[in-house]
Amino acid sequence: MATTTARSPRRRPRLRGASPTPVNLDGWFLCKDFLYWPMPALELKNGDEIIVKLGSGEDTADTFHADGMLGVLGGIGAVGLYRGSGFGTKEDIVSFVSWSGGIARRDVARAAGIWGDDDVEAGEGDAIVYLGEGVGAEAYVVQAAATADVGSAY
Repeated sequence: MATTTARSPRRRPRLRGASPTPVNLDGWFLCKDFLYWPMPALELKNGDEIIVKLGSGEDTADTFHADGMLGVLGGIGAVGLYRGSGFGTKEDIVSFVSWSGGIARRDVARAAGIWGDDDVEAGEGDAIVYLGEGVGAEAYVVQAAATADVGSAY
């Protein structure tokens, strides 16, 4: 499972399936700092993408609403994807990105071997896009807010 992050004015994290086999998201969580949102019980196939809007609204087949449970993505932060509720354990964290000094759960991501010492440096509204391989900040590219293709970000 690969994830990327977008901090756009629309504040729409996206998840894209990258596993060769479908992944059932029942029991998984998307976490921003120390705020947790349980993922919908659905199967994410390779190439499928879901959008998580941070506000309230009507869910569709590929768009879900966290109903304010994740706050806003803001200028400093971290987002992690967990396959269970063991938020402090390296066994449950699947993906992680930290930007501009966000430290929440960075130690867990490091212990799991999915994050290094550096953060992604991005401005407010920029998109942070996972390149599909690698560990830590070097596995991401930043697209400036004015040109960000949030369709390719999570």
